[in-house]
Amino acid sequence: MCFCRSSYVGIEERGLVSYLKSYVQPTFLMLPFNIISEMSRTLALAVRLFGNMMSGAMIIAILLSITPLIFPVIMTALGLLTGMIQAYIFFILATVYIAAATYVRGTESAGDEKK
Repeated sequence: MCFCRSSYVGIEERGLVSYLKSYVQPTFLMLPFNIISEMSRTLALAVRLFGNMMSGAMIIAILLSITPLIFPVIMTALGLLTGMIQAYIFFILATVYIAAATYVRGTESAGDEKK
């Protein structure tokens, strides 16, 4: 099985048994879906990035073939804007995934302090 870094961090933080219990929440029928989700997350992000970058290249190729003298500078600027937006989106997604993987529940430690 191919797990990403967040799985290793989750196992390290919560332990193997506690981490695997989250796969069967709220019912045991969720186990295959959670395993597929864990394995396909990286592939889904890669395919999404490829599609976004390929669509930008195709738009540039089509517009350059129609009007090669007018649009090269404008399309280059739009390509740079698209690249900046993609970098921002994937930065936010990576931040969310890392935060979710390293999230430590505060209720357990707060309950211990009250005793």
